[in-house]
Amino acid sequence: ENVRLIRHGENGLLANGRDEWIRCLEELIGDREKRRRIAERGYDTVEREFTIPVVARRIADALGLEETPGPGEAGGACRE
Repeated sequence: ENVRLIRHGENGLLANGRDEWIRCLEELIGDREKRRRIAERGYDTVEREFTIPVVARRIADALGLEETPGPGEAGGACRE
């Protein structure tokens, strides 16, 4: 799953094993601009892929629903 979402060096870092992680972290420690850029792009990826509206839409699509109701609407928030 991580490989599908993370583009190495753009919106995150991928490494296999301790030595690769050490190299990646050393690179980030030494490059403030790269840290900022990866953090910003990583945040954008999470916002685009994992916010509640996005995930709700995916669930609704998987269930064959046309719309996802909001809180307080019919079928929205759970009530006791």
